[in-house]
Amino acid sequence: MIERKSGRSGLRTSRVAHIGWAAIVALGLASCDDSAKHQTEIAKIQRQAAESAAKVERDAKEKIAAAEKQLETMRAELADAAAKAKAEADQAVSTAQQSADEQAKAAKAALDKARQAYKSEARLRLTDLNKTTAEVQAKSAKASGATRTAVNKLLQKVVELQKAAGKDIAEFDKATLETFNTVKAKVDKDLAALKAAIAAARAKVM
Repeated sequence: MIERKSGRSGLRTSRVAHIGWAAIVALGLASCDDSAKHQTEIAKIQRQAAESAAKVERDAKEKIAAAEKQLETMRAELADAAAKAKAEADQAVSTAQQSADEQAKAAKAALDKARQAYKSEARLRLTDLNKTTAEVQAKSAKASGATRTAVNKLLQKVVELQKAAGKDIAEFDKATLETFNTVKAKVDKDLAALKAAIAAARAKVM
């Protein structure tokens, strides 16, 4: 009777051991499945990040190309306008000497030409700075998270200064002989501040 009990006990132990090993193997297989799934998700996220960075870079390059084209056009237009303005201003000054009334008209014409010339020159400078901003944005897209965050914060200030400069440049249209120099000084100050802000952002990604 004792021997029969021992046989049954050994059989139960063998079955328990077999069930235990089966459970361990099943857990191992599940772990492998989870690991493979995790690796697939990581690869997907990395691919999406790379595609997003590539799109940002393409967009930035397109903006730079458009800015360069606009810059060349504005340079040509400014050169033509400056030459024409000088010739017209010289003629106006010569004619204005004939009478006080004509002098007043010539002064107004000269002021109008000066407004347009300085306004065009300021816009050209702003376009150059906007081109540099686009380059900084392109490089920022490739930077690390901390650097990108710091640059984006600086670029927010750049955007504010761009708006201020654009608004003050428009003030040339209303400038009088008495306020012209004040408007010019304010625009020069705006563009200098914008240039400094862009340089600070650019230094972060160089």
